[in-house]
Amino acid sequence: MDIDHKPGCSAIAILIIFVGILFTFLNIELGFFIFAGLAFLIISFGDDDENKDEDKKDPDHENLSDYRFCILVLLARVMSADGRQMKCELDVVKSAIREYYVTGKEQEAALKQFQSILNDIDKYKKYNLSEICRPINDHFKDNYFGYDNFDKSRLIEKLLEVAYADSNFAKEGLFSEESEIQIIVNCLGISSYGYEKILNFFKIKYEQEETKMNYKDSILHLLAEVMKADEKQIKCELDRVKATIRRYYLTEEEQKNALKQFQSILNDKKKSYLNKICRIVNLQFDYAAKSELIMELLAVAYADDHFDTTEETIIQKIVKNLNITSQEYKSIYILFMNKYKQGEYKYENYNEYNKNWENENKNKDSGKSKSNSNRSRSGSISVSEAYDILGVEGNASDAEIKKAYRVLAMMYHPDKFSSLGDEAIRQATESMKQINMAWDVVKEARGMR
Repeated sequence: MDIDHKPGCSAIAILIIFVGILFTFLNIELGFFIFAGLAFLIISFGDDDENKDEDKKDPDHENLSDYRFCILVLLARVMSADGRQMKCELDVVKSAIREYYVTGKEQEAALKQFQSILNDIDKYKKYNLSEICRPINDHFKDNYFGYDNFDKSRLIEKLLEVAYADSNFAKEGLFSEESEIQIIVNCLGISSYGYEKILNFFKIKYEQEETKMNYKDSILHLLAEVMKADEKQIKCELDRVKATIRRYYLTEEEQKNALKQFQSILNDKKKSYLNKICRIVNLQFDYAAKSELIMELLAVAYADDHFDTTEETIIQKIVKNLNITSQEYKSIYILFMNKYKQGEYKYENYNEYNKNWENENKNKDSGKSKSNSNRSRSGSISVSEAYDILGVEGNASDAEIKKAYRVLAMMYHPDKFSSLGDEAIRQATESMKQINMAWDVVKEARGMR
Protein backbone atom coordinates (compact mmCIF):
# COMPACT_ATOMS: atom_id res chain seq x y z
CA MET A 1 0.00 0.00 0.00
CA ASP A 2 1.52 3.29 -1.10
CA ILE A 3 0.31 5.83 1.48
CA ASP A 4 2.42 8.61 -0.09
CA HIS A 5 -0.19 8.89 -2.85
CA LYS A 6 -3.07 9.27 -0.35
CA PRO A 7 -2.64 12.58 1.57
CA GLY A 8 -5.62 12.03 3.90
CA CYS A 9 -4.51 8.53 4.81
CA SER A 10 -0.84 9.67 5.27
CA ALA A 11 -1.76 12.39 7.80
CA ILE A 12 -3.82 9.92 9.84
CA ALA A 13 -0.99 7.37 9.72
CA ILE A 14 1.59 9.90 11.01
CA LEU A 15 -0.71 11.02 13.81
CA ILE A 16 -1.55 7.54 15.08
CA ILE A 17 2.07 6.40 14.90
CA PHE A 18 3.11 9.41 16.98
CA VAL A 19 0.37 8.64 19.53
CA GLY A 20 1.35 4.97 19.59
CA ILE A 21 5.00 5.85 20.33
CA LEU A 22 3.96 8.25 23.07
CA PHE A 23 1.81 5.62 24.79
CA THR A 24 4.57 3.10 24.43
CA PHE A 25 6.81 5.26 26.66
CA LEU A 26 4.05 5.40 29.26
CA ASN A 27 2.91 1.78 29.15
CA ILE A 28 4.57 -0.74 26.91
CA GLU A 29 1.68 -3.25 26.91
CA LEU A 30 -0.99 -0.61 26.37
CA GLY A 31 1.10 1.04 23.68
CA PHE A 32 1.42 -2.23 21.81
CA PHE A 33 -2.35 -2.80 21.64
CA ILE A 34 -3.01 0.79 20.64
CA PHE A 35 -0.34 0.61 17.99
CA ALA A 36 -1.78 -2.65 16.60
CA GLY A 37 -5.33 -1.25 16.57
CA LEU A 38 -4.30 1.94 14.82
CA ALA A 39 -2.28 -0.01 12.27
CA PHE A 40 -5.42 -2.05 11.49
CA LEU A 41 -7.33 1.18 10.90
CA ILE A 42 -4.63 2.41 8.52
CA ILE A 43 -4.88 -0.81 6.48
CA SER A 44 -8.70 -0.58 6.40
CA PHE A 45 -8.61 3.01 5.15
CA GLY A 46 -6.06 2.04 2.56
CA ASP A 47 -8.14 -0.90 1.31
CA ASP A 48 -11.20 1.32 0.96
CA ASP A 49 -9.20 3.77 -1.12
CA GLU A 50 -7.89 0.95 -3.28
CA ASN A 51 -11.47 -0.32 -3.83
CA LYS A 52 -12.50 3.16 -4.87
CA ASP A 53 -9.65 3.21 -7.35
CA GLU A 54 -10.76 -0.16 -8.70
CA ASP A 55 -14.31 1.17 -9.14
CA LYS A 56 -12.93 4.09 -11.05
CA LYS A 57 -11.09 1.68 -13.31
CA ASP A 58 -14.22 -0.54 -13.79
CA PRO A 59 -14.61 -0.73 -17.60
CA ASP A 60 -18.42 -0.72 -17.26
CA HIS A 61 -18.33 2.67 -15.52
CA GLU A 62 -15.99 3.98 -18.19
CA ASN A 63 -18.28 2.60 -20.94
CA LEU A 64 -21.32 4.26 -19.37
CA SER A 65 -19.92 7.59 -20.47
CA ASP A 66 -20.35 6.43 -24.10
CA TYR A 67 -23.93 7.09 -25.24
CA ARG A 68 -23.80 4.22 -27.76
CA PHE A 69 -22.83 1.72 -25.08
CA CYS A 70 -25.73 3.02 -23.00
CA ILE A 71 -28.07 2.41 -25.94
CA LEU A 72 -26.84 -1.20 -26.05
CA VAL A 73 -27.65 -1.53 -22.34
CA LEU A 74 -31.19 -0.19 -22.92
CA LEU A 75 -31.71 -2.61 -25.83
CA ALA A 76 -30.52 -5.51 -23.68
CA ARG A 77 -32.75 -4.54 -20.76
CA VAL A 78 -35.85 -4.38 -22.97
CA MET A 79 -34.93 -7.62 -24.76
CA SER A 80 -34.59 -9.50 -21.46
CA ALA A 81 -37.56 -7.82 -19.75
CA ASP A 82 -40.03 -10.62 -20.56
CA GLY A 83 -37.55 -13.33 -19.51
CA ARG A 84 -37.09 -14.53 -23.10
CA GLN A 85 -34.26 -13.80 -25.52
CA MET A 86 -35.50 -14.60 -29.02
CA LYS A 87 -33.85 -14.51 -32.42
CA CYS A 88 -36.45 -12.13 -33.84
CA GLU A 89 -35.57 -9.66 -31.07
CA LEU A 90 -31.84 -10.05 -31.74
CA ASP A 91 -32.46 -9.26 -35.42
CA VAL A 92 -33.99 -5.92 -34.40
CA VAL A 93 -31.00 -5.23 -32.13
CA LYS A 94 -28.66 -5.89 -35.06
CA SER A 95 -30.64 -3.37 -37.09
CA ALA A 96 -30.25 -0.81 -34.28
CA ILE A 97 -26.51 -1.47 -34.10
CA ARG A 98 -26.21 -0.76 -37.83
CA GLU A 99 -27.97 2.54 -37.23
CA TYR A 100 -25.66 3.74 -34.44
CA TYR A 101 -22.35 2.16 -35.54
CA VAL A 102 -21.07 3.10 -38.98
CA THR A 103 -18.33 0.68 -40.05
CA GLY A 104 -18.55 -3.09 -40.25
CA LYS A 105 -15.77 -3.42 -37.69
CA GLU A 106 -17.60 -1.16 -35.23
CA GLN A 107 -20.82 -3.09 -35.75
CA GLU A 108 -19.11 -6.40 -35.12
CA ALA A 109 -17.50 -5.09 -31.91
CA ALA A 110 -20.82 -3.58 -30.78
CA LEU A 111 -22.63 -6.90 -31.28
CA LYS A 112 -20.03 -8.65 -29.12
CA GLN A 113 -20.44 -5.92 -26.51
CA PHE A 114 -24.22 -6.38 -26.61
CA GLN A 115 -23.91 -10.16 -26.15
CA SER A 116 -21.64 -9.54 -23.16
CA ILE A 117 -24.21 -7.17 -21.63
CA LEU A 118 -26.99 -9.67 -22.27
CA ASN A 119 -25.03 -12.49 -20.63
CA ASP A 120 -24.58 -10.35 -17.51
CA ILE A 121 -27.96 -8.64 -17.65
CA ASP A 122 -28.72 -9.08 -13.94
CA LYS A 123 -25.83 -6.74 -13.14
CA TYR A 124 -27.05 -4.14 -15.62
CA LYS A 125 -30.58 -4.31 -14.26
CA LYS A 126 -29.20 -3.06 -10.94
CA TYR A 127 -27.85 0.09 -12.57
CA ASN A 128 -29.90 3.24 -12.20
CA LEU A 129 -31.61 4.00 -15.52
CA SER A 130 -31.10 7.74 -14.96
CA GLU A 131 -27.34 7.12 -14.92
CA ILE A 132 -27.56 5.03 -18.12
CA CYS A 133 -29.69 7.65 -19.88
CA ARG A 134 -27.55 10.64 -18.87
CA PRO A 135 -24.94 10.28 -21.69
CA ILE A 136 -27.77 9.78 -24.19
CA ASN A 137 -29.47 12.96 -22.98
CA ASP A 138 -26.16 14.84 -23.23
CA HIS A 139 -25.54 13.63 -26.78
CA PHE A 140 -29.06 14.19 -28.13
CA LYS A 141 -29.83 17.42 -26.23
CA ASP A 142 -29.77 19.83 -29.20
CA ASN A 143 -31.59 17.83 -31.87
CA TYR A 144 -35.29 18.70 -31.62
CA PHE A 145 -37.96 18.01 -34.18
CA GLY A 146 -41.70 18.46 -33.60
CA TYR A 147 -43.14 17.38 -30.27
CA ASP A 148 -39.94 15.92 -28.77
CA ASN A 149 -36.29 15.20 -29.42
CA PHE A 150 -36.14 13.40 -32.77
CA ASP A 151 -33.19 11.11 -31.97
CA LYS A 152 -34.65 10.10 -28.63
CA SER A 153 -37.96 9.37 -30.35
CA ARG A 154 -36.14 7.20 -32.85
CA LEU A 155 -34.44 5.32 -30.00
CA ILE A 156 -37.81 4.66 -28.32
CA GLU A 157 -39.11 3.30 -31.64
CA LYS A 158 -36.18 0.88 -31.73
CA LEU A 159 -36.92 -0.28 -28.18
CA LEU A 160 -40.57 -0.78 -29.15
CA GLU A 161 -39.46 -2.81 -32.18
CA VAL A 162 -37.54 -5.13 -29.85
CA ALA A 163 -40.56 -5.44 -27.55
CA TYR A 164 -42.97 -6.14 -30.42
CA ALA A 165 -40.61 -8.45 -32.35
CA ASP A 166 -42.32 -11.59 -31.01
CA SER A 167 -45.78 -10.01 -31.53
CA ASN A 168 -46.35 -9.99 -27.79
CA PHE A 169 -45.78 -6.75 -25.87
CA ALA A 170 -45.30 -8.05 -22.30
CA LYS A 171 -47.04 -5.83 -19.77
CA GLU A 172 -46.84 -7.80 -16.53
CA GLY A 173 -44.10 -7.84 -13.91
CA LEU A 174 -41.63 -5.41 -12.41
CA PHE A 175 -39.25 -5.68 -15.39
CA SER A 176 -41.93 -6.06 -18.08
CA GLU A 177 -41.26 -4.58 -21.51
CA GLU A 178 -43.92 -1.92 -21.02
CA SER A 179 -42.73 -0.75 -17.57
CA GLU A 180 -39.08 -0.81 -18.70
CA ILE A 181 -39.80 1.40 -21.70
CA GLN A 182 -41.97 3.73 -19.62
CA ILE A 183 -39.11 4.31 -17.15
CA ILE A 184 -36.64 4.86 -20.02
CA VAL A 185 -39.04 7.41 -21.55
CA ASN A 186 -39.13 9.32 -18.27
CA CYS A 187 -35.34 9.18 -17.85
CA LEU A 188 -34.88 10.52 -21.38
CA GLY A 189 -37.11 13.47 -20.52
CA ILE A 190 -39.76 12.61 -23.12
CA SER A 191 -43.18 13.97 -22.21
CA SER A 192 -46.19 11.68 -21.82
CA TYR A 193 -47.77 13.44 -24.80
CA GLY A 194 -44.60 12.87 -26.81
CA TYR A 195 -44.49 9.15 -25.90
CA GLU A 196 -48.16 8.74 -26.84
CA LYS A 197 -47.37 10.24 -30.26
CA ILE A 198 -44.35 7.95 -30.70
CA LEU A 199 -46.35 4.88 -29.65
CA ASN A 200 -49.30 5.67 -31.94
CA PHE A 201 -47.00 6.33 -34.89
CA PHE A 202 -45.12 3.10 -34.20
CA LYS A 203 -48.32 1.03 -33.99
CA ILE A 204 -49.55 2.35 -37.33
CA LYS A 205 -46.22 1.54 -38.97
CA TYR A 206 -46.11 -1.87 -37.24
CA GLU A 207 -49.57 -2.81 -38.53
CA GLN A 208 -48.63 -1.68 -42.04
CA GLU A 209 -45.52 -3.87 -41.92
CA GLU A 210 -47.63 -6.80 -40.77
CA THR A 211 -49.89 -6.50 -43.82
CA LYS A 212 -46.83 -6.73 -46.06
CA MET A 213 -46.04 -10.15 -44.66
CA ASN A 214 -46.66 -12.83 -47.25
CA TYR A 215 -50.11 -14.29 -46.62
CA LYS A 216 -48.79 -17.60 -47.94
CA ASP A 217 -46.47 -17.79 -44.94
CA SER A 218 -49.53 -17.46 -42.73
CA ILE A 219 -51.14 -20.40 -44.51
CA LEU A 220 -48.07 -22.52 -43.73
CA HIS A 221 -48.39 -21.56 -40.06
CA LEU A 222 -52.06 -22.57 -40.00
CA LEU A 223 -51.31 -25.90 -41.69
CA ALA A 224 -48.60 -26.57 -39.10
CA GLU A 225 -50.97 -25.71 -36.24
CA VAL A 226 -53.49 -28.29 -37.45
CA MET A 227 -50.83 -30.93 -38.09
CA LYS A 228 -49.32 -30.44 -34.62
CA ALA A 229 -52.71 -30.48 -32.87
CA ASP A 230 -52.99 -34.24 -32.22
CA GLU A 231 -49.22 -34.51 -31.53
CA LYS A 232 -48.93 -37.05 -34.34
CA GLN A 233 -47.05 -36.07 -37.47
CA ILE A 234 -47.71 -38.80 -39.99
CA LYS A 235 -46.84 -39.14 -43.66
CA CYS A 236 -50.39 -38.92 -45.00
CA GLU A 237 -50.81 -35.53 -43.32
CA LEU A 238 -47.52 -34.29 -44.75
CA ASP A 239 -48.57 -35.54 -48.20
CA ARG A 240 -51.76 -33.54 -47.87
CA VAL A 241 -49.77 -30.44 -46.87
CA LYS A 242 -47.60 -30.90 -49.97
CA ALA A 243 -50.75 -30.91 -52.11
CA THR A 244 -51.91 -27.68 -50.43
CA ILE A 245 -48.49 -26.10 -50.99
CA ARG A 246 -48.81 -26.91 -54.71
CA ARG A 247 -52.12 -25.09 -54.66
CA TYR A 248 -50.79 -21.82 -53.25
CA TYR A 249 -47.21 -21.88 -54.58
CA LEU A 250 -47.08 -22.08 -58.35
CA THR A 251 -43.45 -22.73 -59.38
CA GLU A 252 -41.41 -25.77 -58.42
CA GLU A 253 -38.78 -23.60 -56.72
CA GLU A 254 -41.44 -21.80 -54.66
CA GLN A 255 -42.91 -25.16 -53.63
CA LYS A 256 -39.53 -26.51 -52.50
CA ASN A 257 -38.81 -23.38 -50.46
CA ALA A 258 -42.32 -23.45 -48.97
CA LEU A 259 -41.91 -27.08 -47.90
CA LYS A 260 -38.60 -26.25 -46.18
CA GLN A 261 -40.24 -23.32 -44.44
CA PHE A 262 -43.16 -25.52 -43.37
CA GLN A 263 -40.78 -28.09 -41.87
CA SER A 264 -39.05 -25.31 -39.94
CA ILE A 265 -42.39 -24.04 -38.60
CA LEU A 266 -43.43 -27.59 -37.71
CA ASN A 267 -40.25 -28.17 -35.70
CA ASP A 268 -40.53 -24.83 -33.91
CA LYS A 269 -41.89 -25.35 -30.39
CA LYS A 270 -42.65 -21.67 -29.79
CA LYS A 271 -46.23 -20.57 -29.31
CA SER A 272 -47.95 -19.30 -32.45
CA TYR A 273 -50.16 -16.25 -32.32
CA LEU A 274 -53.27 -17.25 -34.24
CA ASN A 275 -54.85 -13.80 -34.02
CA LYS A 276 -51.89 -12.21 -35.81
CA ILE A 277 -51.64 -14.98 -38.42
CA CYS A 278 -55.37 -14.88 -39.16
CA ARG A 279 -55.37 -11.09 -39.32
CA ILE A 280 -52.97 -11.26 -42.27
CA VAL A 281 -55.19 -13.84 -44.00
CA ASN A 282 -58.27 -11.65 -43.37
CA LEU A 283 -56.56 -8.73 -45.08
CA GLN A 284 -55.82 -10.79 -48.19
CA PHE A 285 -58.71 -13.25 -48.51
CA ASP A 286 -62.43 -12.80 -49.08
CA TYR A 287 -65.02 -15.23 -47.70
CA ALA A 288 -64.72 -17.77 -50.55
CA ALA A 289 -60.91 -17.87 -50.37
CA LYS A 290 -61.07 -18.29 -46.56
CA SER A 291 -63.62 -21.09 -46.91
CA GLU A 292 -61.34 -22.92 -49.38
CA LEU A 293 -58.45 -22.50 -46.93
CA ILE A 294 -60.55 -23.95 -44.11
CA MET A 295 -61.32 -26.95 -46.32
CA GLU A 296 -57.59 -27.41 -46.88
CA LEU A 297 -57.06 -27.41 -43.10
CA LEU A 298 -59.86 -29.93 -42.68
CA ALA A 299 -58.20 -32.07 -45.35
CA VAL A 300 -55.01 -32.20 -43.28
CA ALA A 301 -57.01 -33.16 -40.19
CA TYR A 302 -58.87 -35.89 -42.10
CA ALA A 303 -55.75 -37.20 -43.87
CA ASP A 304 -55.61 -40.18 -41.48
CA ASP A 305 -59.42 -40.65 -41.76
CA HIS A 306 -59.84 -39.51 -38.16
CA PHE A 307 -60.91 -36.04 -37.00
CA ASP A 308 -59.38 -35.74 -33.54
CA THR A 309 -61.00 -33.42 -30.97
CA THR A 310 -57.72 -31.48 -30.63
CA GLU A 311 -57.73 -30.90 -34.40
CA GLU A 312 -61.35 -29.81 -34.26
CA THR A 313 -60.57 -27.38 -31.42
CA ILE A 314 -57.69 -25.70 -33.27
CA ILE A 315 -59.73 -25.42 -36.48
CA GLN A 316 -62.60 -23.88 -34.52
CA LYS A 317 -60.18 -21.28 -33.14
CA ILE A 318 -58.90 -20.53 -36.64
CA VAL A 319 -62.47 -20.24 -37.95
CA LYS A 320 -63.32 -17.76 -35.21
CA ASN A 321 -60.19 -15.66 -35.91
CA LEU A 322 -61.05 -15.67 -39.64
CA ASN A 323 -64.40 -14.07 -38.73
CA ILE A 324 -66.40 -17.04 -40.04
CA THR A 325 -69.73 -17.54 -38.26
CA SER A 326 -70.87 -20.94 -36.96
CA GLN A 327 -73.54 -21.10 -39.70
CA GLU A 328 -70.96 -20.29 -42.37
CA TYR A 329 -68.59 -22.91 -40.95
CA LYS A 330 -71.39 -25.49 -41.04
CA SER A 331 -71.86 -24.77 -44.75
CA ILE A 332 -68.10 -24.99 -45.39
CA TYR A 333 -67.82 -28.23 -43.43
CA ILE A 334 -70.60 -29.95 -45.38
CA LEU A 335 -69.10 -28.75 -48.67
CA PHE A 336 -65.80 -30.26 -47.56
CA MET A 337 -67.34 -33.56 -46.43
CA ASN A 338 -69.09 -34.07 -49.75
CA LYS A 339 -65.85 -33.44 -51.64
CA TYR A 340 -63.94 -35.61 -49.15
CA LYS A 341 -66.33 -38.55 -49.58
CA GLN A 342 -65.71 -38.39 -53.31
CA GLY A 343 -61.98 -38.76 -52.66
CA GLU A 344 -61.31 -35.17 -53.70
CA TYR A 345 -58.74 -34.58 -50.96
CA LYS A 346 -57.09 -37.98 -51.07
CA TYR A 347 -53.45 -37.35 -51.93
CA GLU A 348 -53.05 -40.49 -54.02
CA ASN A 349 -55.96 -39.36 -56.23
CA TYR A 350 -54.59 -35.87 -56.70
CA ASN A 351 -53.02 -36.40 -60.14
CA GLU A 352 -55.93 -38.49 -61.36
CA TYR A 353 -58.53 -35.89 -60.36
CA ASN A 354 -56.40 -33.09 -61.72
CA LYS A 355 -56.22 -34.87 -65.07
CA ASN A 356 -59.99 -35.49 -65.05
CA TRP A 357 -60.63 -31.83 -64.35
CA GLU A 358 -58.37 -30.76 -67.22
CA ASN A 359 -60.15 -33.18 -69.55
CA GLU A 360 -63.52 -31.78 -68.49
CA ASN A 361 -62.36 -28.27 -69.33
CA LYS A 362 -61.15 -29.44 -72.76
CA ASN A 363 -64.50 -31.09 -73.45
CA LYS A 364 -66.65 -28.14 -72.38
CA ASP A 365 -67.11 -26.97 -75.97
CA SER A 366 -67.89 -30.47 -77.21
CA GLY A 367 -71.32 -30.46 -75.57
CA LYS A 368 -70.46 -32.11 -72.23
CA SER A 369 -72.71 -30.27 -69.78
CA LYS A 370 -71.85 -29.20 -66.28
CA SER A 371 -74.88 -30.97 -64.87
CA ASN A 372 -73.76 -34.29 -66.35
CA SER A 373 -70.35 -33.80 -64.78
CA ASN A 374 -72.01 -33.10 -61.44
CA ARG A 375 -74.04 -36.27 -61.60
CA SER A 376 -71.08 -38.40 -62.63
CA ARG A 377 -68.77 -37.27 -59.82
CA SER A 378 -71.05 -36.17 -57.01
CA GLY A 379 -72.63 -38.25 -54.31
CA SER A 380 -76.20 -37.65 -53.21
CA ILE A 381 -76.97 -34.63 -51.01
CA SER A 382 -79.81 -34.75 -48.53
CA VAL A 383 -82.30 -31.88 -48.31
CA SER A 384 -81.03 -30.84 -44.87
CA GLU A 385 -77.44 -30.85 -46.14
CA ALA A 386 -78.52 -28.79 -49.14
CA TYR A 387 -80.01 -26.13 -46.86
CA ASP A 388 -76.82 -26.10 -44.76
CA ILE A 389 -74.62 -25.72 -47.84
CA LEU A 390 -76.71 -22.74 -48.96
CA GLY A 391 -76.50 -21.38 -45.42
CA VAL A 392 -80.25 -21.04 -44.86
CA GLU A 393 -82.84 -22.57 -42.54
CA GLY A 394 -85.42 -25.05 -43.80
CA ASN A 395 -88.22 -22.55 -43.15
CA ALA A 396 -86.60 -19.78 -45.23
CA SER A 397 -88.66 -18.24 -48.02
CA ASP A 398 -88.01 -19.03 -51.68
CA ALA A 399 -86.71 -15.48 -52.16
CA GLU A 400 -84.23 -15.88 -49.29
CA ILE A 401 -82.97 -19.18 -50.71
CA LYS A 402 -82.52 -17.70 -54.20
CA LYS A 403 -80.59 -14.78 -52.71
CA ALA A 404 -78.34 -17.11 -50.67
CA TYR A 405 -77.60 -19.21 -53.77
CA ARG A 406 -76.75 -16.16 -55.89
CA VAL A 407 -74.39 -14.81 -53.22
CA LEU A 408 -72.55 -18.17 -53.02
CA ALA A 409 -72.43 -18.46 -56.81
CA MET A 410 -70.73 -15.07 -57.00
CA MET A 411 -68.33 -15.90 -54.16
CA TYR A 412 -67.20 -19.25 -55.51
CA HIS A 413 -67.04 -18.35 -59.19
CA PRO A 414 -63.82 -19.99 -60.46
CA ASP A 415 -62.72 -16.79 -62.22
CA LYS A 416 -62.19 -15.19 -58.81
CA PHE A 417 -59.45 -17.75 -58.12
CA SER A 418 -57.52 -17.30 -61.37
CA SER A 419 -54.63 -15.51 -59.67
CA LEU A 420 -54.07 -18.51 -57.33
CA GLY A 421 -53.36 -21.03 -60.10
CA ASP A 422 -55.03 -24.02 -61.73
CA GLU A 423 -55.46 -26.08 -58.57
CA ALA A 424 -57.28 -23.24 -56.82
CA ILE A 425 -59.57 -22.84 -59.83
CA ARG A 426 -60.23 -26.59 -59.86
CA GLN A 427 -61.14 -26.67 -56.17
CA ALA A 428 -63.42 -23.63 -56.57
CA THR A 429 -65.09 -25.38 -59.52
CA GLU A 430 -65.70 -28.47 -57.36
CA SER A 431 -67.16 -26.32 -54.60
CA MET A 432 -69.39 -24.57 -57.12
CA LYS A 433 -70.64 -27.94 -58.32
CA GLN A 434 -71.66 -28.81 -54.76
CA ILE A 435 -73.47 -25.48 -54.41
CA ASN A 436 -75.29 -26.03 -57.70
CA MET A 437 -76.28 -29.52 -56.60
CA ALA A 438 -77.59 -28.17 -53.26
CA TRP A 439 -79.59 -25.57 -55.18
CA ASP A 440 -81.09 -28.27 -57.43
CA VAL A 441 -82.00 -30.44 -54.42
CA VAL A 442 -83.76 -27.56 -52.62
CA LYS A 443 -85.59 -26.47 -55.76
CA GLU A 444 -86.82 -30.03 -56.36
CA ALA A 445 -87.88 -30.44 -52.69
CA ARG A 446 -89.82 -27.16 -52.81
CA GLY A 447 -91.15 -27.46 -56.34
CA MET A 448 -89.42 -24.22 -57.28
CA ARG A 449 -88.75 -23.30 -60.86
